Amino acid sequence: MIYLKSAEWLEDPVMCKYLRPETLFGSKFEAYRNQKSWKKELTEEDFDLDE
Repeated sequence: MIYLKSAEWLEDPVMCKYLRPETLFGSKFEAYRNQKSWKKELTEEDFDLDE
């Protein structure tokens, strides 16, 4: 969960200030822990293989 939120928030100037124990392990901990990866899983269709 820490790695997921770091990847999601670290480069965001608004959200990076929330990367702290109070936020990550507070009342929304379960929601953060159960969150699916925010990055899109790439598939073969995402690439033009004919080039």
